[in-house]
Amino acid sequence: MTRRKCAGYNYDLIFVPMSKTGSRVRHGDVSKKSPNNKGDARAEARRRAALKAEAHQQSPARQDHHASALYPISPSLHWPLQHIILLLIQNFAPTLHPDVTDLDAAFSPPRICGSWVELLPDIADTPEHEVTIAAPVRTLAMSILARGYHGIAPMGDALTTHCTALRSVNRALVHANQESTNVLTAAVMCLMISELILPQSDASTSQTHVLGLQALLKLQGPAFYVSGQAHRLFIGLRPAMIVQAICTRNPTFLAEPTWKTVPFKLIKPAPLHQLMTIAADLPGLLREYDHSMVGNPHGKSVGPQPRKVLSSHLELLHVLENWHNNYYEQLEQPSYWHADRKDHGPCLWFLDITVANCLTHYWALWIICVTNIRLLRATYPDLGALAMSIGGDVPESTTVTKCLREIAISILESVNYLMQDDMKLYGATSLILPLQTAFQHLRSHHPTEKSLIEACDNSIDSIEGKGFHYIGHFLRATCTG
Repeated sequence: MTRRKCAGYNYDLIFVPMSKTGSRVRHGDVSKKSPNNKGDARAEARRRAALKAEAHQQSPARQDHHASALYPISPSLHWPLQHIILLLIQNFAPTLHPDVTDLDAAFSPPRICGSWVELLPDIADTPEHEVTIAAPVRTLAMSILARGYHGIAPMGDALTTHCTALRSVNRALVHANQESTNVLTAAVMCLMISELILPQSDASTSQTHVLGLQALLKLQGPAFYVSGQAHRLFIGLRPAMIVQAICTRNPTFLAEPTWKTVPFKLIKPAPLHQLMTIAADLPGLLREYDHSMVGNPHGKSVGPQPRKVLSSHLELLHVLENWHNNYYEQLEQPSYWHADRKDHGPCLWFLDITVANCLTHYWALWIICVTNIRLLRATYPDLGALAMSIGGDVPESTTVTKCLREIAISILESVNYLMQDDMKLYGATSLILPLQTAFQHLRSHHPTEKSLIEACDNSIDSIEGKGFHYIGHFLRATCTG
């Protein structure tokens, strides 16, 4: 590292009020549009799609194996901004499944995968917004080009560009107003994703970006995110914020009832967001769990707090299992299967990345809840004496123990699917919580199974080898228990 100091967020966010200006797809139903505007809106959507497709064909950002030879990469990436944005779209979001490629983006619920990235061409379409978004877009693009052992841009240039982007966003916050919320949100998201790639070991900067996003969301309120660009940005950043809250065990305002429901008044949440609505309660519950476990008072009578925490875990587990049962009924079967890849050994393959994300995050949440229930009962004998079951068996049974192990291994075997090139950046970034949970469980409860521990280490090596330095460092730092 260069020990370079970068500017952070040095300003309180104060918005100046502005005058108002004139397979199967199960992502939910969209509210009806005004019939007077529908034709014009569809025509405009198709026009934009055609322009973007044409730019994609002409863009130097278009990927092939000889990209570095055909288009030399300069330190500051002097491509037109829209070409750089196309580079991000091509590298962040997995390709749409063939049966949904004809969906009209203006009238269909947005995809979970990279939905916020797909807004960048429109967000950067005005001069004032381009000034704000240009530097963060370039820093994410440079991070992508410098990523991994075969990166085609110097990592030093990526770090320099990142510092420039931090200063740019810092300046933009001085002039923030209600009309700049979306562009600032997208800018911070670009910075946060770039830091999952850059070789730095300090998690505080990522947490700073999350706090910045929280401030932007809170200042506008949940009703602002009901539709349009704001809604697509919201569903793009919401899983990342909830996962961050779970990993750091910090309660999140996204668990408040209005934030769970109001942004989805017009557009029904997709299954992953239904799961995230449940998961939003977990960070606060983990904080209560930690307080209950302080001191490990074996043999003492149980107080009201540990009993309440146990009850809350059981309730959350019940809601999770109901979500899974409903989701499973909707899925085309089989939704995942075992495959044996020559270079990687046994692994799981999924119907698509949405199914992979839903199931791996469900498995992680299930492991967390069940593990905490078992530990609470082991710590407090009075709780251990209570009659309860998980899937028809007492929590301490060998059946539940075996199930925990098998689910953790299933997450581990999902790495190859989510890390394949077709899954792009989104696949790797969606592994953080599932892998942290699986690795912690296997290392803590099966430390003598050398093949499993070696598989955990190999997975982290693979993630770092593909250039996701922060993710690899985070997993090593948090999964040594």
